[in-house]
Amino acid sequence: MGAGIAETAAFAGVEVVVRELPEYLDATRERLETSLNRAVKRGKCDAADRDVALARITLTSELEDVAEAELAIEAVPENVELKTSIMKELATSPAADPSLGVQMENDNRTAMEGGHAAFELNYPFVYPSMKADNPKMFKNFRWALYPSVVAGQPAHVTIGGIDLAVSSYSRYPKLAFQAALCLRDAQNQLIGATVGGVPPTIASLYNNPKLFPDYPFHADILGKVGDHRDVAEGRATGTGAVKRGR
Repeated sequence: MGAGIAETAAFAGVEVVVRELPEYLDATRERLETSLNRAVKRGKCDAADRDVALARITLTSELEDVAEAELAIEAVPENVELKTSIMKELATSPAADPSLGVQMENDNRTAMEGGHAAFELNYPFVYPSMKADNPKMFKNFRWALYPSVVAGQPAHVTIGGIDLAVSSYSRYPKLAFQAALCLRDAQNQLIGATVGGVPPTIASLYNNPKLFPDYPFHADILGKVGDHRDVAEGRATGTGAVKRGR
């Protein structure tokens, strides 16, 4: 399947790097050449097109050689352990794009907005950011829930957000606590969500029509909070969101 994907992409004008195990490199190269020669015989392309497509495909056994790729496609047998091991190897290699993790959320955001990533794993703040920074791309910018890895088991992910706290060293702890409560109130959370993309901690806000135009994934996020209500009750109701320092 991987050879077929590479061949299709190469015919479409895309530079392709195929990473294969060393012992299968020659067989993969032969399979590609055989398929392309067959395409010439069937009149699907001429010899010149075949040669150009083949020149666009680089075969390697080194994962680092795909470091410049804008899109990585996994094509191994339907074996969960094998697939997860491949993804782990990629994610921990020098070839890993910032899009593979959210620990570098700003790098992910700018890579996506600059057109250097096909997808990103990130928090909802990237939605208003894309709208402001790249309106043209924003027209085609969509979201999806984090996929499950094991069939029948929902994904367990965080939804992002901020923590508000008052330092025990504050000269004005009462005023600071009131300021934190102000930031947490419904009106400011509505502004934080629509302007900054921060998920509200008050469940009722997800049903507020004022939220809908700029936060179209409101129902998806509320659903995920609901799925984990045993550990997210404070975030869902707005209680316990502000802490006093000790």
